[in-house]
Amino acid sequence: MPLNLAYRGGALLRTVRPNVLCRSARVAAIHTPAKRVSLATTGRLSKLPVGVAYPSSVLRVLTKSYATAGESEGSSEKSTGKRKASKTSKGGKKKKKSASSASKKPKKPKRKGLTPRQKSLKAAKERRDMISRLKETALQPPKKRTVVGPSLILREIFTRSKEDPNRTKPLTFMEAQEIARTYSEEEREKFRRLAKENKAANDEDYRNFINSHSPREIKDANVARRALSRITKKKVLPLRDDRLVKKAVAAQNFLYNDLLAAGELEGLRPQETIARVSQRFRELTDAEREKYLELQARDRERFEREYLEVYGQTPAPTRSKRLPKSQETESKVDTS
Repeated sequence: MPLNLAYRGGALLRTVRPNVLCRSARVAAIHTPAKRVSLATTGRLSKLPVGVAYPSSVLRVLTKSYATAGESEGSSEKSTGKRKASKTSKGGKKKKKSASSASKKPKKPKRKGLTPRQKSLKAAKERRDMISRLKETALQPPKKRTVVGPSLILREIFTRSKEDPNRTKPLTFMEAQEIARTYSEEEREKFRRLAKENKAANDEDYRNFINSHSPREIKDANVARRALSRITKKKVLPLRDDRLVKKAVAAQNFLYNDLLAAGELEGLRPQETIARVSQRFRELTDAEREKYLELQARDRERFEREYLEVYGQTPAPTRSKRLPKSQETESKVDTS
């Protein structure tokens, strides 16, 4: 559009007569935008005579229409370019900040330690769980029947008192004893026979219970029973099984048997007996001590052989056969 205006303006100026001007053409030089734009766009206006005067209306149209339009477009392009660049640069900075903030992971809160009460509750729960596991391994033998005659008599008396509808108060133990004294000898003999029958039935039930488990299960049950005795501070008897392998006898135990047969340990307390046997073993000569050491080695061979046959595994080595820690670590490294 500006180029068309400049071209048309040049055509108008050719038809204007020089004597019609109301002001000098030199005044138009003040309008620098019109002059600058006309020289840059077209060459026709440059060929016009310099000393010719032009009407003010024509000059006003040329300066306003062409110069303002050209400057507005150029200035708008420059300004928009600057604004766009500034916006993109700011936007890029914001993206960098957001990326850096996103890269930082939130810190996990530190886990607080347990309070003394929580620790005690946790320890109590672990103890209960351990006891329940040990009880499962320990096996529960069948319940025994009463094997004492007087106890059977008292049980019968208490049972009758509970079934008596005329009795309002429970029977006391003293009253039950008074009633038991009134029993005749024939009635007492009946309860003695019943006690023997109960004992035989208990033995049969226990034998069937033991035979229903393998020797290894009985051995593991006894280990669990010893642990229960240690933890609960209550006496838990081990299970009796003739199939279990007898422990290996130490050399001091063979010496104890000889001293006991000779009568040297009579009248001594258990602690004094142990001290006497240990002292006599240290006083033995090498030849005498070798005798008991050979007995110990033979019994150890017997124990290992029976242990493998009954339990299906080899026993743990004795302390004398264990290697030092340095040799154990070297052997582990060599085997690996």
